Amino acid sequence: MIHPTVNDITKGKYNRYTLVIAAAKSARHITDLAGAEAERAAEAAENDRMGKDIRPDTTDPIGERAVTMAVEKLLDGEYKVVLGDNAAKTESEK
Repeated sequence: MIHPTVNDITKGKYNRYTLVIAAAKSARHITDLAGAEAERAAEAAENDRMGKDIRPDTTDPIGERAVTMAVEKLLDGEYKVVLGDNAAKTESEK
């Protein structure tokens, strides 16, 4: 279970289902950013290899932590839930 509680995060402004959608979208955004960064790092490593037989690390270290990070960012106010058109959006999607 992830702490803080749902009530701590929502502060009565929206329900838990909206929170789930916002956390999922935020986690996807975090994962996409990490993937793009990993691709840039892999390209840089490939350019630096100069014929060496070293393979870049292709594991996904952020995958299982993305939801936790998303909830923390929602709680800290770094990501905000924007209600409109009956859909939850995060400010990171703008």
